[in-house]
Formats: sequence, C-alpha cells, structure tokens
Amino acid sequence: MLYRKIINEIKVKKIKSKLMACGSHVYIDPTSIFSNANAISIGDYVHIQPNCCFYGGGRIEIGNGCIFAHDVQVLSQNHLYDAEDLEYIPYDTRFIDGAVMIGEYVWVGARVTILPGVNIGKGAVIGAGAVVTKDIPAYAVAAGNPCKIIKYRNKNRFDLLYEQDRGYIKKVKYSNL
Repeated sequence: MLYRKIINEIKVKKIKSKLMACGSHVYIDPTSIFSNANAISIGDYVHIQPNCCFYGGGRIEIGNGCIFAHDVQVLSQNHLYDAEDLEYIPYDTRFIDGAVMIGEYVWVGARVTILPGVNIGKGAVIGAGAVVTKDIPAYAVAAGNPCKIIKYRNKNRFDLLYEQDRGYIKKVKYSNL
C-alpha cells in the first residue's frame, strides 16, 4: 500500500514537471493521462479525478479552481481527414490543431468530451456525458450530445463568491492551510 502511494506520488510529480505551467494546490489523479503535456497549462486549485485524458498537441489552458470529474477527455487536435492533398484514408498523418481554453471555476462532469477549438467561459457547468463541440459562454449550464445550453447560473451570486475568493477546492479541500 505504501509502495503504491509512493509510486503514484512520483507519477503525479513527473506529470506536473512536464506541463507548460502548473499552479499551486493542483490535484491530479495518477490514473490520468497528459499527452503533449508541454502544451498544457493548469491554474491554481484545480482538481482532476481518475482516468481523465488531456491531449495537448494543440494547446490546453485550464483556469483556476476548475474541477474535472472522472473519465473526462479534452482533445486539442483532430486528424486531417478531408483535404485536396489528403495522402491516406481514413485520415492523414497530419493534424488540425484547435486550442481549448477553459475559464476559471468551470465544473466538468463525468465522462465529458471536449473537442478541439472549444472555449468554455468562467463559471460554466458541463453536465455528465456531454460532448462539447462549440464554445460555452461564461456562467452557462450545458449538457447533452451535442452539448447545448440548458440555463445560466446566477451571475450575481457567482461573482459575489468569486470576489470573496470562495472557491470550493481552496476553501473546503485546503481549508487547513
């Protein structure tokens, strides 16, 4: 048990060292995968649950206070599959980059897939199982496949809590600091 804990700590430390940037108090479950980690930037107080996959070839930026439930996939590249000079099928050896930007205090539910080129605004909530193909504005609550906006959060309440620095990970998980 102690051996497994030490191995996991080493694995997470190695992941963090390869990231373009990694803030303070970032939890990454050791089962998560970071491909092209040197193109991934993570803010402070971010929490990443088991089996998440971040494919950073096209760049991924994650804001402060974000929470990712288990089995989330964030893709920032897609295979080139349709071009006049296509050399192979079903897709080419080339990729199409699409940076993914995730604002502060975004909550991404279990088994969400975020596709290349998507921007998710501050305070958005993405429901479990969603496939995010288009930008999601700040404060939106969105779900489904394809992901659609269901409603908006109470912006005034969110902004008040934001101004009071009341992020969940910071205040609940690290309250003993």
